[in-house]
Amino acid sequence: GICELQPNEENRIMLCCEELAYNIFKYSADKDCRHFFDIRITDLEKQIEVRIKDAGKPFNPIVHAEKTSLKDLENGADVHLGLQLVNTLCNHMSHKYMFGLNVTVLLFDVRKTN
Repeated sequence: GICELQPNEENRIMLCCEELAYNIFKYSADKDCRHFFDIRITDLEKQIEVRIKDAGKPFNPIVHAEKTSLKDLENGADVHLGLQLVNTLCNHMSHKYMFGLNVTVLLFDVRKTN
């Protein structure tokens, strides 16, 4: 069947989509436009690809997913724990800003069930 996933795999993908959608709203709030975004999920042979496009201001989640030190947390620095979680839960994350769109791609290695 199409996209036959174990519940833990579904949860990983949903958590990542929710976090990236939250960031689109949060970091596009000051842009004078409506918040349109597109999420496409593609069932590849051994992976699930999630492609998220939005017309918000340029925002590279990979830069913000870098590890934060305990000192940063203690000092109240603007840390992105959710993006760190996304980076941990997916197997690969890439980002491009082109033609006025953020395009973020997440790849998840999954085991198919027969």
